[in-house]
Amino acid sequence: MNKISFIGLGKLGLPLAALLAKDNQVLCIDKNEYVLNQLSESKLPFYETGLDLLLLETSKNIIGYTDSYKRVIEETDAAVILVNTQLGDDGYSAEFVKSAVRDLAINLKKSDKEYFTVILSS
Repeated sequence: MNKISFIGLGKLGLPLAALLAKDNQVLCIDKNEYVLNQLSESKLPFYETGLDLLLLETSKNIIGYTDSYKRVIEETDAAVILVNTQLGDDGYSAEFVKSAVRDLAINLKKSDKEYFTVILSS
């Protein structure tokens, strides 16, 4: 079973992370404390049809909910980044993407890993 980190637990990220947890072990990362607290208490931070059942079904394969990029590098071999890039109704910002990549790079540099896959989805 693969060990994958999923960065960004918003309306697109959390459902995709749960789907990946069907056949993989998934470490779920977000910087939003409210989201992490809700998920750690087995509550949804937002409503999405069927997501509650999907998370219940795949919970055994979810390694945890965290904001630790150190854990990403130590516990998994790949990371999927799917963070918010939309600013309001008509804008775009790559700041959350840059932040995620920077945090990964800092922790990867401190590790002795020779190989780590990063998948950027936007």
